[in-house]
Amino acid sequence: MGSEKGVDAFDRHYRELFGDRWSELRTAMRRDHVMVPIDTGTAERYYVDPASLVVPGAAGPVDDRLVLDMCAAPGGKTLAMAITTTEGGRIVANDRSSDRRARLHRVLDTHLPETIRRRVDVSGRDARKIGLRQPAVYDLVLLDAPCSSEAHLIRGKGRLDQWSRSRITHIARDAFTLLRSAMQSVRPGGTIIYATCSLPFEENEDVVDRAIKRSSQKGLTFIERTPHAAAWKVAERHGLTLSGSSRGFRIWPDLNDGAGPTFFSVLSLER
Repeated sequence: MGSEKGVDAFDRHYRELFGDRWSELRTAMRRDHVMVPIDTGTAERYYVDPASLVVPGAAGPVDDRLVLDMCAAPGGKTLAMAITTTEGGRIVANDRSSDRRARLHRVLDTHLPETIRRRVDVSGRDARKIGLRQPAVYDLVLLDAPCSSEAHLIRGKGRLDQWSRSRITHIARDAFTLLRSAMQSVRPGGTIIYATCSLPFEENEDVVDRAIKRSSQKGLTFIERTPHAAAWKVAERHGLTLSGSSRGFRIWPDLNDGAGPTFFSVLSLER
């Protein structure tokens, strides 16, 4: 029930979702795993979960495209995309929270050479409304959506004692709103990457499925795309297994020495 809170309710719900596999997933997410650096050309490197590097790679190099990173803070995926820009490329790294935006500025200023840093703008818009205010503008939209982030909770980086089933429902509802905004903001022929670091299908495949169906009702056709070869190269480099799902790909912690969890889907708006 949605009113149940705490560790026991958390474990009970995820065991209902994943059965006996939940014990393996929980153990894997608690495990320390190798963090890898993003080599941006500066002396100070930025370290991330290798699973998170697969996501920006899924759309290929930015080159000269105009990109929106809708929920960009703390900035790891923005860094990974920025180093693939060419002179004509531009990234708008957005985050509504002033505190998170301040951290985003610090990450970008510290870890990007000036020649690349000037290709990244930081904004503080409400991502839910970007699609209405900037329709059909961007060549690529990355939505790394706020999510349940079970690994952070299990590692003590959040209030697991306050977890409730209703939290997943609220998160999935917000993710759908954000994805609809992303779909409005991408131009015909452009690409959207929807990603989370959570496990529930309700926040992942179900959000993508619902958004595609809603868009088709409005006369828009979104097609699922195979991730760019760069994503597979990143996965291979770090020994990660990409598992296909009904609406995208997953990196499961129990299959990848604790890396992840990561879900991502690559969508393209038909011209």
